[in-house]
Amino acid sequence: MQKLLANDEYVQSRVKELNSAIASNQEKSKSYLSAITRADKYYSATNYNKAMSEYKYAGMLKPAEEYPRKKIAEIQAKLSPLKQTPLDSLQLVTKDIIPEKAAEESLPDISKTYNTESDAATVVSKTASKTKTSLKKEDIEVSAKSEPKKQQPAIQKSEEIKIAEKLPAKETQPLNTAKKESEPVKTGPSASDIEYSKAIAFADQSYTEGNLSKALNGYKAALRYKSNDKYANEKIEKINSDLKDQENNLNSYKNLIANADKALQQKSYNEALGFYEKAIAVSPDQKYPGQQISMVKTLIGKQNAVEEKYRSIIETSDNSFQQKNFSQARKGYESALQIKPNEAYPKQKIAELNSLQDQASRNLDLYKETIADADAAYAKKDNATAIRLYTRANELFPKEVYPKQRLAAIKSGEEQLASRQAQYSQTIQSADMAAENKEYQQALKEYKSALALVPGDEYAKDRIAGVTSKLEELKVRQAEYTKKITAAEKAYAIKDYPTAIDQFSAASDLSPDNNYPKERMAAIQEIMSEEKEQLESRFTQFVMNADAAFDAGKYEESLNSYKSALKLKPSDNYSTKKVTELSSLLKNRATEIKAAYELAIKEGDEAYKAMKYEVAVTAFTKALEVKPGEVYPGQMIARIRKLLIENSIVDVMEEAFLLKDDAERKFSFKPIMVNQRRENYLLVRARATGTAQPKLYLNYGSNGLKNGGIVLKNLGHDFPSDLVINISSQDKWFREDNNWLSVYSENGDIEISAIRISVAPGNR
Repeated sequence: MQKLLANDEYVQSRVKELNSAIASNQEKSKSYLSAITRADKYYSATNYNKAMSEYKYAGMLKPAEEYPRKKIAEIQAKLSPLKQTPLDSLQLVTKDIIPEKAAEESLPDISKTYNTESDAATVVSKTASKTKTSLKKEDIEVSAKSEPKKQQPAIQKSEEIKIAEKLPAKETQPLNTAKKESEPVKTGPSASDIEYSKAIAFADQSYTEGNLSKALNGYKAALRYKSNDKYANEKIEKINSDLKDQENNLNSYKNLIANADKALQQKSYNEALGFYEKAIAVSPDQKYPGQQISMVKTLIGKQNAVEEKYRSIIETSDNSFQQKNFSQARKGYESALQIKPNEAYPKQKIAELNSLQDQASRNLDLYKETIADADAAYAKKDNATAIRLYTRANELFPKEVYPKQRLAAIKSGEEQLASRQAQYSQTIQSADMAAENKEYQQALKEYKSALALVPGDEYAKDRIAGVTSKLEELKVRQAEYTKKITAAEKAYAIKDYPTAIDQFSAASDLSPDNNYPKERMAAIQEIMSEEKEQLESRFTQFVMNADAAFDAGKYEESLNSYKSALKLKPSDNYSTKKVTELSSLLKNRATEIKAAYELAIKEGDEAYKAMKYEVAVTAFTKALEVKPGEVYPGQMIARIRKLLIENSIVDVMEEAFLLKDDAERKFSFKPIMVNQRRENYLLVRARATGTAQPKLYLNYGSNGLKNGGIVLKNLGHDFPSDLVINISSQDKWFREDNNWLSVYSENGDIEISAIRISVAPGNR
């Protein structure tokens, strides 16, 4: 159903989303190929760090691709921690977590020697500050996801080395080499204590800034100096727990979003809404769930509106069914099916109605036969048989009055029959009096009562028909009266007093007893007498307007203006002459239009009879251009299209699509058998979506060769154009085994709903 609803907001929203997703996928593919190309060049040049970064970026773009993961594994094998120097490990981890340029800016030169502890502390502080700005939470998450778990210990070890190497060179030296015996022993805190304090300070600052990954590595670096330090171990445990919670939240968010999207695709809107609301509760910073919640609520509103409308129609129809108003019930159930075509209940009720209708039809036939036999028995004064048959007829149709009357007449005798006749006569007399007094509604009621007393009474039926006709006439007269009054008031509003008087006069003729038109005419005549001196000016203006319209070729407008001038001055010779001239001109134009229309219809009919459908469609289209409001040419175009659709042998495309400007789509099909190629037609249904008038190039061919084509112009904008082309008139269509067809748009976008290959009836 939604497919048919081309202007539905939900459908348009989903189409935009799909187009955006397609564009995004195309852009990702380009970025992926560029990243792989750069990575391969770095790999060939043995610049493994840059190659690793590019392969990981490519893997993020297309997680399902095997090649980036394979190359990353190869590089990791080459750069195994067992083979790396501390400096190598530092560079690898830095480039895995921080973009290359940011990493270079965030780490100090490890070969630089600092003279004081304050210099080293300043570097650590600046480095932490730079890292805060360059290292994003999303980068850490991507790195954590893209690295296999078995590689994490090596990375963490490298981070520990990185932190150690960021400390001043003269103070990190004791970690790697023993003191020379010749150096004097320093007093105060040991080198290990100093390094431990700096690592803890670095880790605490990173933790405060929310950079859990750097804080974790800092605390682990501190453990190198105090392996059993309770504070560092507790912080490491807390960070691991926080990271696990983040991962669990991320996984929970992804699962909720996946379930929500699946429920939305299945149109389980309430279920989808619940999942999206849970997702936004898990990750409030994400925009996607909020956007989807807004869309789903709109869809739920529409769905509820449809459901409420369907429920209301079903309830009304059920009431009609219970009250045995079967005609109204059937209309309701059919309306419900238009809203929800797959619902079984309205189909079931319609089937019940059909069964009841069939039974009622059979009962009616039996009733008529029984009444005829009963009447025959009654005429023969065989009362026993007549009573039995009238009783049977009454059982078939309990609401029918006639069998009851007959039974009553038989049982009550002539006296009761005479009383009924007296009541009938009194009712007829009352109805006749009401009709004479023009109380038609009351008269109709009385005549119907009389007919109920004596069913089949011809006088009552004739009078009911007459009164009903009179009521319809009055209804029409009232509508015409209202129309005249409205026209008169509009003319009065624009001070077209002659027209207003004419319309009020016509209204008065339609309702002589109504004083309103007479009062309005008297008021207008008084105004006209007061404005008599302005008549000449208004007359001149009408003539000037008429002359201008005539010069502009607006003949009907000119004629009306001259007629308005004549209403002010009926004896004006110039206006009279121009009215006569224009009336003749318009009459001749009408004759020409009629002749052109009839010629086009004749050509269309002859072409249709000769099964030259393309010529017929062209002729009927021309007839519509001559007389846009005519029904017949449109009916014939629809009939030809329906005929060719019924004789369709190939549906070239499966569903409608939008052909963008300067874009081409190609479709394949099995070659048409030779005996069916002689009378082939192409049926194309297309619409220009923009303001420009595009051209649609339709080409065909066999395998890699183009054998021919056509150009379609003048496509409709508001409604699709149904184009019929006799393609078999092209020699290569008939002689070649064409197996493909393509469409190309020039100068605008085109919506294509259908492309079919049909064969003329009798040539299948």
